Amino acid sequence: MIDRFIDFIEKYGKAILVIFIVAIMAILGINHRNNVNRDGRITIAKVIDFQGASSGVNVHIIIYYGQKEYRKTVDVECNDCVGNYFFVKILPEDPQGYVIFYDRKQVPECILTKPIPPNGWDRIPQCE
Repeated sequence: MIDRFIDFIEKYGKAILVIFIVAIMAILGINHRNNVNRDGRITIAKVIDFQGASSGVNVHIIIYYGQKEYRKTVDVECNDCVGNYFFVKILPEDPQGYVIFYDRKQVPECILTKPIPPNGWDRIPQCE
């Protein structure tokens, strides 16, 4: 019985390790997204560049939060979005960490003309 177990590990050990690592990474990614959804703040990001990449696309953004600017690359499909502003959700303690990019929520002019609150918004603001 032990010999069969050792043979199994020798034969499939690397594949099991890869599956285990991928599963851990997926769990961590889901955990980060859940944390941002639960504890995150809404702010504004400007798209400064869009490039194709081997893993899909890279959208380079500047996140405006707490009177600072943070540069980040996100993996979203965003055609003709360079120069435009979009809402993003971030964790206040880690603005360059996991970002939820609302690619279908371009920031309206009425919001852009007002200062961003130092702590962002708890939900996407509306024009008044």
